[in-house]
Amino acid sequence: MGCVNATLAKRRLNPQYLKLSEEEFIKLNHLIMITNLRPIDIMRIVQEFRKIDVDGSGTISAREFFHHYSCRDTQFARRAMTIMDDQPPGNMSLDLVEFCAALYNYCTYDRDTLLWFIFHLFDEDDSGTLEALEFKDLISFVYCRPLTPTVQALVEKHGVAPTGFISRDQFVKRCREAPLLVAPAFELQRALHETV
Repeated sequence: MGCVNATLAKRRLNPQYLKLSEEEFIKLNHLIMITNLRPIDIMRIVQEFRKIDVDGSGTISAREFFHHYSCRDTQFARRAMTIMDDQPPGNMSLDLVEFCAALYNYCTYDRDTLLWFIFHLFDEDDSGTLEALEFKDLISFVYCRPLTPTVQALVEKHGVAPTGFISRDQFVKRCREAPLLVAPAFELQRALHETV
């Protein structure tokens, strides 16, 4: 951890500059070590965080987040951004460390990993499968609005197997064939990539 602290000190990234408590600064150091984020990346994320935190409260509210990224405020997007938080997604409030972790996680997912993440939000029993209704609920959750006839047709076409279940691998394959099934998840990722 000494190397991380020395590198951060060169960039004047200390608890006072970042407006973090000692405990939060230690968490940030751990995050840097786990993710291999470079200090320059941390600086960009800190600057982004400060742009979003328009009220200067030290946390980003859902309103600030979705306004800044011009994204739809959906339960899926809230869940994706608060996965590291102990607050329910309805109370979305990210401090700097949570924001760094959320950005790192969500932005570094490749296509299949993001699809696995989405799948596991609904595979609550860790069975590796979803039932027909769970599959439809998943798609509706990602969209958070009535599905268009096109998306509804894709749900019917690419839905569950005759067994009544869809496995994670089948889900990934179907979403690769019909990316529109979970398009909002990738739109959020693209919006984050473009600004950070």
